Amino acid sequence: MEAGAELWVKLIDDEARAMIYNEDSDGDIRYISLVDIIATMKPDEIEELPTRSLELISTLDGLELVYYGTEATLTGMLTNFNEDDKFEVKWQYSKDGEEFIDIDGAHELEYKYVVTEENLNNIWKITITLLSDKQE
Repeated sequence: MEAGAELWVKLIDDEARAMIYNEDSDGDIRYISLVDIIATMKPDEIEELPTRSLELISTLDGLELVYYGTEATLTGMLTNFNEDDKFEVKWQYSKDGEEFIDIDGAHELEYKYVVTEENLNNIWKITITLLSDKQE
């Protein structure tokens, strides 16, 4: 196999090893221990990367009584995201917790709405999709 050839790694069910192969080559399939892959990908001297997380905060949190006409603000709080991370924000709501509906034009980390009889019991959701440089 030539240097720079694209290789594929395929996990083998119920085993601690994987197959390495090239889809365009009739050459031999090789096997590698998953421990070796992990060791190669993350040397001991590299510290763990922090986990990115997203928390949804509402100005209605903790209120026992909410009146129709009250303005509510939902905020997505990002943790361990880098300043140069590119991401897409999408706000959604659901009446039943099963089917979520996109909110047109709601693509910022903050979303404001006015409480009405129709949306009082809605379930709100924010999703963050990280974008790679290739998607620009």
